[in-house]
Amino acid sequence: YAHLLSRTTRFINIGGVSVDANISGINVKSSPISALISGGIELVNDPSFKAKNKKQQYRLYPSLALAKLGSNAFKANKTITLLSKPNHVISNGAPVYYRKLAVGSVSDFRLAADNEHIIITLDILSQYAHLINKNSVFWDVSGIEISGSLSNLQVQTESLLTIAAGGINFDNIKPVNKNKVSLAKSKTTHYKLFRSFAAATDNRPTIALTFTSGTGINVGTEIRYKGIKVGEISDIKLKVEQGFVEATAKLETDYAKYFVRQGSQYWLESVEVGLDGIKNANTLLSGAYINVTKGEGKKVKRFKVLNGAPEIATEDVGLSVTVISERLMGLTAGTPVYFRQIEVGSITHSALSEQSDKVLIGLNIQPKYQHLVHKNSQFW
Repeated sequence: YAHLLSRTTRFINIGGVSVDANISGINVKSSPISALISGGIELVNDPSFKAKNKKQQYRLYPSLALAKLGSNAFKANKTITLLSKPNHVISNGAPVYYRKLAVGSVSDFRLAADNEHIIITLDILSQYAHLINKNSVFWDVSGIEISGSLSNLQVQTESLLTIAAGGINFDNIKPVNKNKVSLAKSKTTHYKLFRSFAAATDNRPTIALTFTSGTGINVGTEIRYKGIKVGEISDIKLKVEQGFVEATAKLETDYAKYFVRQGSQYWLESVEVGLDGIKNANTLLSGAYINVTKGEGKKVKRFKVLNGAPEIATEDVGLSVTVISERLMGLTAGTPVYFRQIEVGSITHSALSEQSDKVLIGLNIQPKYQHLVHKNSQFW
């Protein structure tokens, strides 16, 4: 059998019984009876094995899987640590993926010194250790992620294993968020574990919004301008001592510059039922949302959200009209103005007359319809 020995030969230890058990299953491999008693070595030739020189000392590999790795099988695995909040479902043995390829597993996790964070230790296989670098970004792929609203529901999940045991994915991308963090009074730096891929790559500008009450708002509540989504709430905190609710909102990058300036006004739009009918009936399905107007002043990062629509100043476009009424009759800023059932403008503001015996209601008629307003025009 001497001719079986070649440059591509590798030797494998087949003595005894090999048991590999983890959360994904149990793998038991047994050798022939003679090998169980006295041990044994298997000789394997495979064209995929890298050729060796004629005169050499052959390595003895523990298994065929490691033999296929060649010299990488004898390199030490790479150990790295992640820092996360205790809201990730991770267990020992949970898989670590790189672009859907399993490259390691979770070897340990423990409570950090501040008792508020979890330190997760990853064991990255030696052949994949080179994938870890300064641009590595890690995110949680555990369980099932549900996002959206009743009108737009999105469900995303990974493998069955990650649903049961949790899982972590990573990739090497130019970080848009800080991907390395350290605890206070600690010199040790850890990679940050993000909630999701979207959170890891989200570089939208943020602002702080304050509310008198948290009723009607949730993570994901949309911020709209003229009916178009320009942002959303990403986090909500109750400020007990200060007596208000503070939310972090992320604005779409393309629109943010218009709504982070003094003069921008934010207010909550939710369903209103009155004698004159139902206002914002669309929020019955989609939930409440936040309306915003453009600002022209200096850049600011904090706004107070009003509980109702403010008196919106007349825009520089269109025709400004003031109508006089005995009462306001439930009309509010933003209420449409119609001509023969065609919307031609809207109410911008309302105020009392000087003698306080009348109500002055400001209208803004769109430019293309302003010719419809004559001296004998009547409003009701």
